[in-house]
Amino acid sequence: MTDMIDMTPDFGINENTSIIKVLGVGGGGSNAVQHMYLEGIKGVDYLICNTDQGHLDRNRVPKKLLLGTGLGAGARPEVARQYAIENKEKIAQFIGEGTQMLFVTAGMGKGTGTGASPIIAEVAKSMGILTIGVVTYPFDYEGEKRQKQAQKGIEEMAKNVDSLIIIKNQNILKYYQDEEIMNSYGYADDVLKNACKCIAEMITCDNYQNVDFNDVKTIMKDSGKAMLGIATASGEDRVQRVVDEALSCPLLDSSVIKNAENFLFFISFGPNAHFTGSELNEITTRLKELQSADAEIIHGMGVDETLNDAIKLSVIITKFDTAGAFVENKESIINEAAQNEDDIFVSNAPIGNDVIDGTEEDIQDIKNEPEEAAIEVAPEPEISFQPEPIMSTSTGPEKIFENIDSDDEWRRTVENPAFMTRMERMKNETSFQTETTVLHEETVSQPHSFFENLRGNDLNEFFSDIPD
Repeated sequence: MTDMIDMTPDFGINENTSIIKVLGVGGGGSNAVQHMYLEGIKGVDYLICNTDQGHLDRNRVPKKLLLGTGLGAGARPEVARQYAIENKEKIAQFIGEGTQMLFVTAGMGKGTGTGASPIIAEVAKSMGILTIGVVTYPFDYEGEKRQKQAQKGIEEMAKNVDSLIIIKNQNILKYYQDEEIMNSYGYADDVLKNACKCIAEMITCDNYQNVDFNDVKTIMKDSGKAMLGIATASGEDRVQRVVDEALSCPLLDSSVIKNAENFLFFISFGPNAHFTGSELNEITTRLKELQSADAEIIHGMGVDETLNDAIKLSVIITKFDTAGAFVENKESIINEAAQNEDDIFVSNAPIGNDVIDGTEEDIQDIKNEPEEAAIEVAPEPEISFQPEPIMSTSTGPEKIFENIDSDDEWRRTVENPAFMTRMERMKNETSFQTETTVLHEETVSQPHSFFENLRGNDLNEFFSDIPD
């Protein structure tokens, strides 16, 4: 059963008239959208969706959709996923035909957000809507089981959005450790708020140089990864401060951005700001340092009466590099995030074939979840080298490297270039086989088991010259 909940006398599906909407899924996502709703950002419509009737009743966002019986999903993504699949038509009606851009936000790792948000994003994409996912990865204290469940949800979400922003909740504790905990959750919610505000204000401001929705779509559609920032400054050194603040957020770790292929920036200023050409030049010079040589650059400029003597910089940066060459697909981006676990990133092309598998693992019921921010981060480190399994007539596992005990030592060994070279030669000579499990997962998570499954002649000699 799916019910539409109307908290305002004149609410109806067809009255969702804003072209930009943000839809919170599950407890965490709905809380984040409520945070935005109470801020009163103009030009954005707010929607929430949940399987928990009680949580919907307590949320102050008026436009709501109940999936299922109202008793929650019991922290089981497959339950929420099925509710969403059964009600795709009502989800489409709830989103509304006039929607041009939809932010789908959810906390990953529990039931409703993990299971339903990928289906909701799929519906939005099928309607031709520019669909941006904003999701959280669980705190470390929530445990490995929940983090693995979150990773499955992230992979499913990535298949169904144009861009996917992932924020690691653990960074809240890392960067805001002296803040009261409920206040620090608000910083995470601000990432979603600022992303929506950035875009809404770009296309609705009284502009000298116009930026329209199609400009935003050019930058964000199938974007690979993205960073969105917004900042306001006045007084001395306002240009330096506005650029620094727009490009830096502790939860985004945006200081590593370089070689950006798509770049949109918008400068707005108050009627008493006396914004000068030299200040414009200083801003563009700073931003140019982040761009690739052939970057697509879209810019705009306009007056915002609310700013008085201040200036505001809004930026959308996509297809950027944080570790070397540009990463083009979601699998590579998620692997990169594993190596740079503090990053926020966005991704676009399909990832693998994993689906939420309907496991019956009992985790904490969704009704017990705290009022948490809707956002998140990355998986365990992965090895990118994945040779094809080759069958061998050899029998009996060889046990090698018996003097290596720690997992860190095993990782250093298998990540060594010499090891990779030897493995490639070994593969070509058809002298080993592996289990049908993915090699890089087996190597890192169970290294001893991985090596015991190698077959071949004189493996000790084969690996003997690999350096420490």
